[in-house]
Parts: sequence; C-alpha cells; structure tokens
Amino acid sequence: MPVGGTLTALTNALIQTKTRPSDGDTAATDGDAVRDHQGNPHPGDVFSIAESDAKRDHLFARLLNWTIIVLLIVFIFFSLRTGKSSHAVVLAVIGVVAASNFLYLRYSKNSRRAMAHMLYLMAGMLLYLLSTGGVDNTGPLWLYFFPTLTFFAQGLRRGGLTLAIFMVLCTCIVLIPELPFVTATYPIAFKQRLLGSMTAVIILGVIYEYFRSNARQEVRCAM
Repeated sequence: MPVGGTLTALTNALIQTKTRPSDGDTAATDGDAVRDHQGNPHPGDVFSIAESDAKRDHLFARLLNWTIIVLLIVFIFFSLRTGKSSHAVVLAVIGVVAASNFLYLRYSKNSRRAMAHMLYLMAGMLLYLLSTGGVDNTGPLWLYFFPTLTFFAQGLRRGGLTLAIFMVLCTCIVLIPELPFVTATYPIAFKQRLLGSMTAVIILGVIYEYFRSNARQEVRCAM
C-alpha cells in the first residue's frame, strides 16, 4: 500500500476515535434528552405535555357538551310526560345554547372557553332545577355531580371560587323562598341536609383536587 494511503487511513481512524462518544458521554446525552444541566425539563418534553393537556381538554369539552345535551333531552322528555310544558321549554332553550356551544368548540378549537361556557350553563340549569323543584321536587338531586366536575375542569382555585358563588346562590334559593323566581317548597330538614351534604361534597372535592394536582405536578417534574 502506498505511504500516502496509509497515512490517510491512520488519520481517519484517529478522527473517528476522537469523535466517538464514550459510555459516560452517551449516558449524559441520554440524560440531556430529558433534562438540562439545571434539572429543567427538555423543551420537547414540555411541548409534549402541553399538547397532551390540550388534547385532554378538547376531549373533555366535547364529552361534557354531549353529556349536557343528552341530560337535557331526558329532562325535556320527563317534563313533557308529566305535563310541565313550560319547564320543557326552558330546558329546550338551554339545549339550544348547549348545541351552539358545541359548534363554537368545533370551529374555534378553544376548549377551555367552551368548557367554561358549559360549566356556567350547567350551573344555571341546576339553579333553575333547584328553584323550581324539577319533576316532583327531584331537581336538587342533580346538584351533587357539579363540584367534582368543576374542580376537574377549572382546577382548585378557580373551581373553588366558582363553587363558592354557586353555593351562595343555592343557599339564597333554599333559605329565601320569597324570591320571585323560587316556586319549589322544601321541608326544613331537607334544606339543612341538602346544604350540609353539598358542603361536605365540596370539602371532599377540595381535598381530592389538592392531592391530584400535587401528584400531577410531581409527575411533570419527574419527566
């Protein structure tokens, strides 16, 4: 082999040896794919988490919208069956608003605002059922799923504020039957147990959401 060819081969071998990463460098490179030298998450991982949250919010908004529409259809059916046509008309109007919000979600892709719209619409529907009694005074029974739903959709702080306002309005409706829009009458014992049980559900929801948010934050920090 010519001398020039031998020198070229040796030079290439030395370059490959210097540029080949060692085991420690490989481990460091793999670690840097998750965190930088300051322990912060890699930008690609942060982006994937944000994208996952956006997909979750969009799916949840769609499911929430469809759930409310289905519930309204059931409420309208039983209202018409029991002869409460005015009650069915009000629920039908709420159903039209829910359907328009679904179209808003589909074209705007703004899942958080659509969720907020549905939560406030649902709160108005529940307050209406509480003030009118619904069918055979069973309207208050639908209040209990609202705290968990609110915490899941809005988090601890904003959800707590929404539920605080909601409970103030519920207390006014239950304890002040002289209000012009209140037509339902409930026994004193029922009022006390309704407000007490709702308060207990909200407190348990606060505890659950607190530990859930902390666990989610720890998972994000560990990624």
